[in-house]
Amino acid sequence: MQIKICGLTIADQAKECVELGADAIGLIFYPPSPRNISISDAVAIRDAIGDDVALVGVFVDMSPEKVMAVYKDCRLNTIQLHGDESPEYVRELAAKDVRIVKALKSHEALNDAARYKADAFLLELGKGVLPGGNGADWDFSSVSGFDYPFALAGGINPDNIAMAINGASPQAIDLSSSVESAPGIKDMAKVKEIIDLARELSPADDKSERVF
Repeated sequence: MQIKICGLTIADQAKECVELGADAIGLIFYPPSPRNISISDAVAIRDAIGDDVALVGVFVDMSPEKVMAVYKDCRLNTIQLHGDESPEYVRELAAKDVRIVKALKSHEALNDAARYKADAFLLELGKGVLPGGNGADWDFSSVSGFDYPFALAGGINPDNIAMAINGASPQAIDLSSSVESAPGIKDMAKVKEIIDLARELSPADDKSERVF
């Protein structure tokens, strides 16, 4: 099972997350977000973690041309679409031979996934002012019948991670606010704790499909 730490803004912290066992690092390219990152800082993070770690760019309703420019400039591995992007928009990007993860709200996921030409999905409650989980807890088992590779996100913390993984059986988990001391600033003790818990909960012979 992949573990993604999202919303990094500092190169040294991104590198430490990888050293603690993170499989993917998420960068948010959305100006209204307190975790929004510049291209120069994103490139510094890529240089710090190396090219063997999945680097995921999170975009919200940005034009395909701008998304692709950021993708190339920052040497991203995956594009995560977190807005109201249409199936047609996703198909346009997919035609450029890039890996796409489409975020879906949990109550829409079972019906909507087939409409999108995405490599994988991110499922969340989708409650709050900003796109994303916004730290809200929810019934993770509500997406247990999802038939596509997916990451589980939103409100996952040490107290409910067992419920999240056992209830939803995701191929990845996505963590952000639950491992922070402030928006964009990670608390490494929290990062280590939840990564260790996730590894304990993952079967030793787990061969989950890649999400990020």
